[in-house]
Amino acid sequence: MRIETLSYASKCGFVFPIALCLGYNGDLAVLTLADNLRMGAFTIFRDVALSAQGGARTLTSTFYVLPDAPRLARDDDGGPAFRFWWYRRPLDPGAAAVVRAGGLLIVSVDLGPTPDERAQLVHDLAARFQFDASAVQLLPMPFVSGTVALSFAAESGAAGAAGAAGGELTRRVAGSGPAKLAGDEQASFAIELTADGAALLAEALDKKLDVLQVRYDLVYEYHLDGVQLHVWCDARKAQATAQAQAALGAVDASALRVALTASRLAGVDITSETPVPADQQAALTALGQKLIEAALAATVIAEDGKAARPYDPAIAGTLNHTFTSSFPAQQRAAADAILALPADDATRASRVRVVDLATEPQPIDVVIVCPIDFSAGLISAVHCFLAYDGTGPDGKPVHRADDFLFRTGTSRATFHALASADSRSYRWHAEVFYRDGSTAVVPEVASDERLLVIAVDGLGVLDVEVALRDVPLAGVNHVIVDLEYPPKQQAHQLILDGARTADSWQVVVGDVQPGALRWRATFLTRDGRRVAGDWRSGGPLRIAVDAPPGLMAMASVQLVAAGDFQGVAQILVELRETASAGATQLRFTRSGQTETWTPHLAPGAVLAYQARTTMLGDDGIPHDLGWTDQDSPLLVVRDRSRFTVQVVARLLDLGGAWSAALVAFEQLDPPAGLDERDTVVLRDRTIDGHWSFHLGSSGQHRYRYQLMLVPKGGGQRRVLPWHDAEDEVLVLRPPDA
Repeated sequence: MRIETLSYASKCGFVFPIALCLGYNGDLAVLTLADNLRMGAFTIFRDVALSAQGGARTLTSTFYVLPDAPRLARDDDGGPAFRFWWYRRPLDPGAAAVVRAGGLLIVSVDLGPTPDERAQLVHDLAARFQFDASAVQLLPMPFVSGTVALSFAAESGAAGAAGAAGGELTRRVAGSGPAKLAGDEQASFAIELTADGAALLAEALDKKLDVLQVRYDLVYEYHLDGVQLHVWCDARKAQATAQAQAALGAVDASALRVALTASRLAGVDITSETPVPADQQAALTALGQKLIEAALAATVIAEDGKAARPYDPAIAGTLNHTFTSSFPAQQRAAADAILALPADDATRASRVRVVDLATEPQPIDVVIVCPIDFSAGLISAVHCFLAYDGTGPDGKPVHRADDFLFRTGTSRATFHALASADSRSYRWHAEVFYRDGSTAVVPEVASDERLLVIAVDGLGVLDVEVALRDVPLAGVNHVIVDLEYPPKQQAHQLILDGARTADSWQVVVGDVQPGALRWRATFLTRDGRRVAGDWRSGGPLRIAVDAPPGLMAMASVQLVAAGDFQGVAQILVELRETASAGATQLRFTRSGQTETWTPHLAPGAVLAYQARTTMLGDDGIPHDLGWTDQDSPLLVVRDRSRFTVQVVARLLDLGGAWSAALVAFEQLDPPAGLDERDTVVLRDRTIDGHWSFHLGSSGQHRYRYQLMLVPKGGGQRRVLPWHDAEDEVLVLRPPDA
């Protein structure tokens, strides 16, 4: 099993949507990437409990198992989970041309350990961590989405799409596509084979050749155990840079983040109690960059992507966020394997059926899979009914009906019928029996699929998973989640905290297509507040709970040094809660340095404080900017005695008509005794230039510039007139624009 970096699912002042394709019925995870280990062909992850008092971590005796590769599953009788029907055309050349030769292969694949492997893992884990074996709980990975695909002799067919063309060997492969694991992490497939494909499979069984390959691409969540991921961005500079990008065309969040990071106006900081492995450091950095881009797209870039939003001081908190242990990032696990089908005499006798076809009607075989845990869930049994009606070649009706009862120990069955060549669809419906004695009916539908999977979704059970996502556990004791299902007047309450960050609610509603759900989260903070959110309706069956904006924003102020420190010995920042309070002094000597200040505020009070910045230059002369009122949890520390101009050359044909662009700058302020001049040389239109100068006594930042273009291959330089400006982002334009 290969583990690859994926994206994220989080809240940063707004909600990121999560696409869910895979339903997992089992215990909920507080899985972390820390403390994982290898045991044989498995990667083992530890479960961690987080206390409400400061979010301290405690390792538990629960483990999550990630196998290296999938394998052929076992059937209800203990044998290999595959069936092969070979429909052979007779050798008589005068036989009816409508005879449809070919085959059907049904195969199930397992992604979990075998019972023997599971017992060995429990034994080894108990010995390694000095647990009693009965205390060790071994759980499958809590996958949240993914895909699974099966190929036959390198042909994958169509992903279960009715009527889609296949290949030379396969007409269709049903079961590939969005993963729907159930039971012991199994997936089932139906491969409709052409005559050549069926003959190839029969030969492969005889010669013990492997022609099947399966690939899983699954996503699971993990928590930032022992790690704090802090993402920040200077909102004012981001807005100005986005305006400059808009002048050049569409505003791209990724390009905007790259430009801000290069100018040290945005960044990702990772802090940990222990060293973070290089691969996880890179994954967390990429995750932080994605979070910044998502925040920029939602708060700085206009919805149409063609302009920048007006600057809003309220977005400072959105562009400055610390993700801690409650935050679930996502990781991708990819696994593939060659599947070997056993071909001994006993296996062939029970799982291979050869049918010699002569005339119509011809057989159809449907495998019904019901991967439900009847021993522990709310469903005690499922009674499934299938029927086929058609017309034979003699004009007489063809009818076949059968029923199957699925319960503990019975998860598969086969429906066999004779069918005409032009009518091969059947009808099915089911009756569901619940453990509380009630029942529900799944309405009749028509299908031509040879693999019918009847899973728990759609059988009248409401299965809701609720998990904390972006919740600061260091400041939140408990989160009370109220759930309601109005159509049946059902209600439930879950209490989540650091020790249990996820829980579920399963209830029989009888509706095979459940209606809308209502839910509300109430936060009980460590400082005694009770903050109730609004009721939300129509929520998904997997609810991620985020803290409301500003819940713990007053807890601290993050100070980040940014910009150019050239000519600056240090920057002194003084912070105080009120004008009469004593001040805290923080010193910054380099870009990227971060500090945290925690004011003493009353419970529920709005963050408000005062700050004073003093720059000390290399010449020893201090520059005091005076006290200012602040209310942002992010304070960007930079040399405010200087003004930096970002020079954008993307509209110039550098590398084409022009080999270089020279920009001469002048800033004259006689009253302040300032006379600064410099020239910026640009040779690549994609790389911005920068020029900075001291602000005058009045704080004005007017300057003038002159553009000179150097032609490619020599020749007369193009010198443009001088222009006055005071822009922070200067977009250079072609001379004829």
